[in-house]
Amino acid sequence: MKKIKILIVFIVILLIYSLFIIFISQSKDNEQKNNTNNTKTNNNSSSSGGLLVVNNGTFLEYKNDQFYEINKSVIEKQDKMKVYINNKYFGDYKLQYGSVWNLFDDKDEYISYNGSLIAFNEEFNIKVRNFTIRNINDKDKVFLINNYNVNTFDYLTYNQAIDIDLDNNGVMDEIICLSSMEDSENINNYYNIVVVRLNDNNFTLINEKGKEANAVYSLSGIINILDNPYDSIIVGKMEGIESPDPIEKNLVYSYKNDNYMID
Repeated sequence: MKKIKILIVFIVILLIYSLFIIFISQSKDNEQKNNTNNTKTNNNSSSSGGLLVVNNGTFLEYKNDQFYEINKSVIEKQDKMKVYINNKYFGDYKLQYGSVWNLFDDKDEYISYNGSLIAFNEEFNIKVRNFTIRNINDKDKVFLINNYNVNTFDYLTYNQAIDIDLDNNGVMDEIICLSSMEDSENINNYYNIVVVRLNDNNFTLINEKGKEANAVYSLSGIINILDNPYDSIIVGKMEGIESPDPIEKNLVYSYKNDNYMID
């Protein structure tokens, strides 16, 4: 009887030990799976992420085919960014923010520049398009009158048009950007229009009138992201242009689902 009791105790201890070993093994397997999943997530994040700076507005990170706003400290932590001034390559520099973005070379010496700035990290596959801005012409005015009921072209804060091939099909497209906020006596004359004319199609990016037109817009850049068949359009938005501290933002419009929309 005593031997049977000892045998039962031994079997119970052996069973408990076996269960403990199984539990430890499963815990390690789960931990390894979690680590693997986390590594994939982090790798995807780093491989798809890209940083973009345009002038002094919103600072952006590109993830999962979309831009997200980030703090300027993320940009300042980068060793170098590829810098374009007035849409032409200027060099690789470190960016530090004061009242504007300041550029520094490998010796931490300040590099001066004059003009509009586009910068992005080396891992981000971006091509910056060069273009020339002109004023709208008579043909543009007829189009705007017929399609957007524009009744005046006076008091224009921004009067911009660009002729450019946005989809590389050999046919020139057009971008029109008008902001009228300088008629202080009649707010009803305020309006903002940004329209893309692409392959006989018209895509309205912005159409604001009267009190709704409480900002001004300008064409800040045209870029190609990740070898997309269509170029993306960067529109600068300035709120409180008459105040001492206006707020600048960057809106990136990309061609998706047969339309240009904010990326």
